[in-house]
Amino acid sequence: METQPQSKQIGCFKTVFGIIIILFILSLLFKTCSGNSDSDDSESMALVMSRNFVRDKLLSPSTAEFAGLSDSRVVKKENVWYITSYVDAKNAFGVAIRKNYSCRLLYKPGEKVWSLLEMNLE
Repeated sequence: METQPQSKQIGCFKTVFGIIIILFILSLLFKTCSGNSDSDDSESMALVMSRNFVRDKLLSPSTAEFAGLSDSRVVKKENVWYITSYVDAKNAFGVAIRKNYSCRLLYKPGEKVWSLLEMNLE
C-alpha cells in the first residue's frame, strides 16, 4: 500500500479543519439569526412593538424619531409589558412636536404574538 507524502496529508488535514471551522461559524450564525423565544420577549422587543403601535396613531409616521432604550422605561410583570417613552414627529402643520406615550402590551409566548392593551399618546 502506498503512503501519501506528508505534505499531502497536512494539506488534507488543513482542508478538513477549514471545512469544520466554516460549518461551526455557519451554525452559530444560523442560531443567532433564527431567533428564539427569549429574544422575542425582551425589553428591546417590547420597545419596538410599542413604537409600531404608536406609529400607527401618528399623522406623519415617516417623520417619527423615537427615544432610545436608555431614555425609555420598560417594565415587565408576568407577560404584560409597561412602556413609557416619547416620540418626536411632525404634526399637521409640519412642525416637529414631542409626544409622550405609555403603552401596556401583552406578549403571548406560545403564539409569539404582541397585543396592545392600552395606549396613552399625549
